[in-house]
Amino acid sequence: MKKLLFFFLFTVSIQSLFAQKFKYSSPGLDTIQQNFIVGSGVSTVLKSGQTEVLFNSTLASYWIAFHENGNNSPVSNRIRNTNWTSEVTALHGISYSGRFNIGLKVRYTRSRLDEVASSSPFRVFGNKETESQKFRSNPSVDTTFAGLSHIGISMRFKPFVRIPELVLTGGYLRSTVNDDFKREQLQARDIADIGLTYYRPISNNVFYFFGAQLQAALPFKSESTSQLAFAKPLYTSTTSFYLVHMSKNKKIIIYPGLSYSLSFKPSEYSDQSGLLKTTEFLFAFASVQYAMNVRNSVSFTAGFPLISEVTNPQIEIVGKSYSLAQVIVRSVF
Repeated sequence: MKKLLFFFLFTVSIQSLFAQKFKYSSPGLDTIQQNFIVGSGVSTVLKSGQTEVLFNSTLASYWIAFHENGNNSPVSNRIRNTNWTSEVTALHGISYSGRFNIGLKVRYTRSRLDEVASSSPFRVFGNKETESQKFRSNPSVDTTFAGLSHIGISMRFKPFVRIPELVLTGGYLRSTVNDDFKREQLQARDIADIGLTYYRPISNNVFYFFGAQLQAALPFKSESTSQLAFAKPLYTSTTSFYLVHMSKNKKIIIYPGLSYSLSFKPSEYSDQSGLLKTTEFLFAFASVQYAMNVRNSVSFTAGFPLISEVTNPQIEIVGKSYSLAQVIVRSVF
C-alpha cells in the first residue's frame, strides 16, 4: 500500500504542475489521435484508406513460490516463469466516415519455466523443446516452448461522431498450435475480447486516458488429465488509467498509469455454480513515447505489481521478483 500511495501522490503532483502551467483549453483532437497509443488501448480510428502497422513486444518474468500448506506455511520450492509475446497488427480504415477499422493480428509466443528461480529471464530466448525432452520426468521445466501461437482479426469503431475521444475495440484470435502439450505451455487458447478507451484533456498538454477490456480465453478439449484446467473458459476484466503528459512539441509523451485486472472461471465441480476468482493484479506502469512525426512513433513501458494474488493457497506469485517490459512501434501509411 505504501507503493500505491507513493505512486498516486507522484502522479497527482505531476498533474498539478502541468495544470498550473497551462490554462485549460481543448486541444486539436488530431494531435493526440495521431500520436498516442497504449498497448492495445488506442486513441485513434484510422481514416478511410489509411493503414496502420503496430508491432508490440512484451517480456514478463517472475517467481512462482509453492507453499507446503497455504500462504503462511514454509516454501517448498520456487521456479521462474518467463513469457515473451510479440504481436504484429495491421489495421485498415474502410469506412468513408472514418469510424471503422478492421485488420489482421498475428502473435508469436515464447514461454519457459526454470527450476532455478534465480535464472536469467533471457533464457526464454534460448533452446527450444526437442522430441526427446517430452519423455523426461518433467518435460515442461528448463525448456523453451516457442512458435506462432495465434492469428485472428482486430477491429476499432468510433460509435459517436460527437464523442471522438471514445473508441470501441474488439477481436478474435484463433490458436494455431495443434499439439496439446505445447498448447498448454504456450497458453494458446482461442481468445475473444471487447474493450473501450476514452481520453479527456485537462490542459493543453495533459490528458486522462481510461481503458477497459473484457477477454474470454475459450476452453479446449484434451485427453490429458494435466489439462483439465483448460476445459473451462477463463474470463479476465481489466481497467486502466493513465495520466498523459505531452511535451510542447508533441514529440515526447510520458504517461504513468495503473491497471487492475481480475480473472474468473467456472467451477470444475458440478455442485458449485457461478464464477470463481482465480487471480487479481494491480500494476503500476511508467511509459515514455517518442513520435518522430504524426505517422511514426516508438514507446517503452516498464511495470511492476502492487497486488499479485492467486486464489490457490499453495501458489504465490512473488511480487518483488516481477519484471515487465514492453516495446511498441507504430506506423501509419
